[in-house]
Amino acid sequence: MALYTYVCTSCSYEMELHKLMSESQIINGCPRCGAEMKRQWRPPAEPVFKGTGFYETDYKAKEAKDEDTD
Repeated sequence: MALYTYVCTSCSYEMELHKLMSESQIINGCPRCGAEMKRQWRPPAEPVFKGTGFYETDYKAKEAKDEDTD
């Protein structure tokens, strides 16, 4: 399921909806004023690694060590 953000063209009310990509992207209207809602583009979020062993520098350090041994 994808997360879509919609913004009201009249009152600027924002809401997020989880929808299947195969579902219609059209919604009936703003829950506050009933005006048209437009889907807003949001850039994808960067992955968040939680737990032990997930460090951004892990792979960088490994590549640097491989270059030093040549």
